[in-house]
Amino acid sequence: MIRWCIALVAAITCCGCQLQAQSNLDSVPALLTKSNLADRQQISQIVGDALNRESENIRLSHSVFTRTHLLIIQRQPDKSNPHLYGLSLDRPDQFTLLKDHRGCLIRHSQSNREWRVENLQCTPVETDQKTGADR
Repeated sequence: MIRWCIALVAAITCCGCQLQAQSNLDSVPALLTKSNLADRQQISQIVGDALNRESENIRLSHSVFTRTHLLIIQRQPDKSNPHLYGLSLDRPDQFTLLKDHRGCLIRHSQSNREWRVENLQCTPVETDQKTGADR
């Protein structure tokens, strides 16, 4: 009976891992097909949520996610330490625009959180497997 329970738990665990891996494979890097003010505001809101900042304080380029599927945000330097003179020792935050069968989503790499983005039009993009750069 104990062996049967262990086998059942192992089977359920393997299925769960496979489903998680499958869901990650379903989403692929993407680019915006069009970018307008409403799209940038929606992206700013998500970035602000991920960074625990007000979205009004986040300025994004008009070309955000139109040339590359990555958005890198460098944190402001610590001005309280004069020895760093404008340097930030924190890793920059990385966001990735992805597309899956349900639409577009944005993933924050540091936290692995994902946000489904409604009314955003994006298309899958091929990336170089070695560098991750868009082709």
